[in-house]
Amino acid sequence: MREALKGLLPDDVRMRRKSPYPKTHNPEYTQILKAWLKSITDDNTSPLIQVIDRKAVEDLIETEGRYITRPWYGQLMTSPQMMAYLIQVDTRLKEYGVRIVV
Repeated sequence: MREALKGLLPDDVRMRRKSPYPKTHNPEYTQILKAWLKSITDDNTSPLIQVIDRKAVEDLIETEGRYITRPWYGQLMTSPQMMAYLIQVDTRLKEYGVRIVV
């Protein structure tokens, strides 16, 4: 990506060190995600409920994923990112009106 943008972006921008945002180690960020994801798991009309193991997600919320010791995807993907991912899936399912038929 950096090579593709050579000449289009200033080098100091193009070559800057990556910095994740929001800072996922911030406890407030995790608390926000927990509350949001809990509201989704408490909503029986949520489309996400049909594609998750509700108990496993409730455990993730309750423990803040402390049992996740290795990133699930990439170097930074631990429990806050997993919660954010599930929230994004729910949002997209709702936004696009996806219906899951079993």
